[in-house]
Amino acid sequence: MKNKFKKLIVGLLSLVMAFGTFAFVACGDDADPGNGQQNDQNDGETPGGEESPGGEENPGGEENPGGEENPGGEENPGGEENPGGEDDAPVLPTDKTPTIYLAGDSTVKTYSDSQFIGGWGQYLDLFLDSQIVVANAAQGGRSTRSFINEGRLYNIDDPEYSYNFSENNGNSIEDVIKEGDFLFIQFGHNDDDTKKESSYSTMYNRMVPLGTPDENGIYPTVEPTEDMKKPTTYLPEEYTSNVSDTAGALEEIAKYGSEYYAYDSGATYKGYLKVYVDFAREAGATPVLVTPVARTGFNSDGTLKAMKPVYDDIPTTITKRIITDLDSAVYPEKFLMPYIETVHDRIVLEVYRGCIRGCRFCQAGMVYRPVREKSIEVLNRYAKLLYDATGYDEISLSSLSISDYSKIDCLCDTLLEWTNDAK
Repeated sequence: MKNKFKKLIVGLLSLVMAFGTFAFVACGDDADPGNGQQNDQNDGETPGGEESPGGEENPGGEENPGGEENPGGEENPGGEENPGGEDDAPVLPTDKTPTIYLAGDSTVKTYSDSQFIGGWGQYLDLFLDSQIVVANAAQGGRSTRSFINEGRLYNIDDPEYSYNFSENNGNSIEDVIKEGDFLFIQFGHNDDDTKKESSYSTMYNRMVPLGTPDENGIYPTVEPTEDMKKPTTYLPEEYTSNVSDTAGALEEIAKYGSEYYAYDSGATYKGYLKVYVDFAREAGATPVLVTPVARTGFNSDGTLKAMKPVYDDIPTTITKRIITDLDSAVYPEKFLMPYIETVHDRIVLEVYRGCIRGCRFCQAGMVYRPVREKSIEVLNRYAKLLYDATGYDEISLSSLSISDYSKIDCLCDTLLEWTNDAK
């Protein structure tokens, strides 16, 4: 019981760290998955040697254990049309219930009770509605490249392909994903190729090159194509130059079929990530890029020691970015309109940021410094645009303390001039 509790805590911490940096890429045609990579603390396979301890998405195997649609034999046992006194919550039809598929490495995968660690993917369903199914296809030691080579993302159409796995019930994600589903994608730890000279012997099919950045420091997005594949009798120089015995690697690679994406095939980390994004969209699913769980250090008593950057040129303290001119900052001219009544069911007009008070107990007042105000002209322009676009007849003046806006009297007067006429 103590072991299970420790695993749950580790999983929840990982989940919070991972979810803090979700990147939804459902909008737009071109995905830019990002530039960075991170190292994996666990370079080898997963502890315990198990790929999918549970192996089942529905351990009980029954949708209705009692075998009856209404065990009591009555349509409404309480004799009321609405027993709860409120409108019933809409029930999502079974065939429309989305499944969240997880593609990732050891920090995402599901572990058995006998193992001392836990991936955030095995605890995700604790934070979701019971109707949402989480299918964890993640496995330790995998990168964007090896996950594809092993046939875990999509099927390998090759008669010589013989790779077997048990995650996702042994199915590729392509076999089971459907329209309306989600694909959560977290890779980076095993893709990192900065350590190939020291530990490439265990990473012949993991590392992925970032490529050469342009003059702006942006890494290239080179997608893998069929003509980039190498014969499975081939190993790149980065491997053969560091290891004398290559027989084991060739034996494993042969399971991928006659061809595979080698380290030096020409594709880059961002290009492989884009394959996952495009794959999900083509299936009618929503791709979600998840930033890899941060690398942490621990003291001997198990307490957190440090969280440090993987690369030397990454600062430990991030410089705060501040918009100095709010008048030129982007602000929506149209809102997404709810089809039910919401709490703030009105136009929200951001007037200024920051606070003049400086109360030491107020985090917001300290964090959002300095004070920056929008002009009355800009505020009125956005108010009119949103009024015309939404049909709302109320406006919220949003700030930390609206009474501290230096031109509050004049702002109210100018708003009333045209809003009174619009009634």
